Amino acid sequence: MIRTVDPVALTAYTDTGCRLAPSCLRCPIPDGCVYDYGVTPTELLALARDLAIRRRLDAGDPAQRVAAAFGVSQRSAYRAAGTARPPRRRRRPLGARVVPVC
Repeated sequence: MIRTVDPVALTAYTDTGCRLAPSCLRCPIPDGCVYDYGVTPTELLALARDLAIRRRLDAGDPAQRVAAAFGVSQRSAYRAAGTARPPRRRRRPLGARVVPVC
């Protein structure tokens, strides 16, 4: 029986990283690689930021403190968490007013 060697094992691989990190081991993306997803690196970092905001808000941190920690507005923190506050007042629906004709 002849034993063959996998050519991938013989490949000299240098971890040159990408636009986000100098190497794969120092990548800020928690789960995977930017090349594994069909989004841009900026979108992927925004998704990771939104997830971190959501976790802090779910843990009970005040929205004002979370927003300051991430450098976003309070509204952006709520939007990232998907828990936007309801509007302060209800608006009447826009549309034509029907005036009865006698």
